[in-house]
Amino acid sequence: MKKQNLVISAVIILVILGILIYFMPSFLPKKSQPPPFHEHANFALFLEGVQYNFNQSKYMTNESNEIGKRQFVHLHDMNGGVIHLHASNITLGMFFDSIGVKFNSTCFVLDDGTSYCNSGDNTLKMFVNGVQSYEYDNLQLHDLDKVLISYGNDSSQNIQNQISSIPSDACIYSEKCPAPPGFFNNESVSCVGGQATVCSAK
Repeated sequence: MKKQNLVISAVIILVILGILIYFMPSFLPKKSQPPPFHEHANFALFLEGVQYNFNQSKYMTNESNEIGKRQFVHLHDMNGGVIHLHASNITLGMFFDSIGVKFNSTCFVLDDGTSYCNSGDNTLKMFVNGVQSYEYDNLQLHDLDKVLISYGNDSSQNIQNQISSIPSDACIYSEKCPAPPGFFNNESVSCVGGQATVCSAK
């Protein structure tokens, strides 16, 4: 009888221990996770004085193509002027590569194969936050950068006008400035659920 009571007691103790072990994590303080990396930069491309339209669905990222090259850098919301960065050390070349465009110090090649290469007076120029840069595809993008790429033989005044035309809405996505009335950040519903490195919108 004593042996049977010991067995029953041991079983009860094991059951209690099992329950405690199972529920213990919920009682322990949770380690704070660093916020997901999520920065934004504005950009514009002018080819022979005409601004190129990136507000096209083929350049946008959605649930079906937010993988591979587009996982950490992409465009959203039919807004072709804001680059979304989900990792550090992303270069401008990596961004253009993700949407099928080739870019370096001598040529800009659109996804349809049309190329704009340095020839005579027509040259590629790049300006970052109003200052000419020679990093081209190697430029590392940072939060709230404003990047202009211009191909052609534009006057300095035309270049200044192009720089002034770069949108300033990256700060809205980065929550560094107020959103205008009616603004809706569609990234929060278009990103892939459960993939923290991809889906980090609030």
